[in-house]
Amino acid sequence: KAQARQVVDALLASFSHLRDDSQQLGEPPLDEWLRHLGSLRLAAPFTAPPRAFLESATAAEELAPAPPVAALLAFYRAAGGPADVLVPLRGNIVPQETSSTHLLSAACWSHATVLLVPNARAVPTELIAGAGAFPNATYEQLFGHLLAITSLPPATLQAWQRDQRDSWVDGRSRTGRSGSFRQQLELGCYPFLATAEPATLSRLADERIVLLENGYSLERRPLEFIAPSRVFVDLSQGAPPHAYTLRDAVFAFSRFKLHALFDCPRSPSLAQIVSWMDEMHATAGEAP
Repeated sequence: KAQARQVVDALLASFSHLRDDSQQLGEPPLDEWLRHLGSLRLAAPFTAPPRAFLESATAAEELAPAPPVAALLAFYRAAGGPADVLVPLRGNIVPQETSSTHLLSAACWSHATVLLVPNARAVPTELIAGAGAFPNATYEQLFGHLLAITSLPPATLQAWQRDQRDSWVDGRSRTGRSGSFRQQLELGCYPFLATAEPATLSRLADERIVLLENGYSLERRPLEFIAPSRVFVDLSQGAPPHAYTLRDAVFAFSRFKLHALFDCPRSPSLAQIVSWMDEMHATAGEAP
């Protein structure tokens, strides 16, 4: 690991010379060299995934992570938990904004690994792109991770939420802590969703990604999610399971103005009300 850091430090110090073709006579093109560099294991993950997935192969399978992350989880499980490991730059993230690296990692870790790179802000974007890495998470990675964690079985989510080894603690270092489920969702996923254009978010309008506040519990009651299209901004009282108010959703959903970005309806349409009544009538059957 120390040698890998020395390689990265040397690379950053000499990159201006490496990119100058006049000083690299007889050497292969820089693009070819960077592609090879991207496949080498030179960087460590910023933090390990939550222990609920390191200690349970079943939980990892339920998550269905991207193949590189699945391999990383298998390594950690074989090691018995968080361990020193180096991963390639290709397909992973070299963050250009390091003040919120833990939040970025929380928002995408099942689809791309955020790397702990010395002097990450000084890494040239040409080097990042040439090595096949990203300076930030893509929306495909962010959306994929959000859908992956909100689709997990309630028992897995509750085991993750209850594990205090992963929770970020106020006033203490977040190094080595990936965040509880609720911290990842509300402080990682939702804020990054708020950076997207409404048109980009439209694909998630009918996905179950909004955590209900009254469904959240550290007890055995299951966590419950609804689609943004089920949140009605002007309703004073909900009509589960068809309609919910902003108060029914966790506060972070409205705090980051996601109801506006998702263009949540203000009130149900007449057609919706009729369809809900028909559904309730069919469900009730012969019951009074």
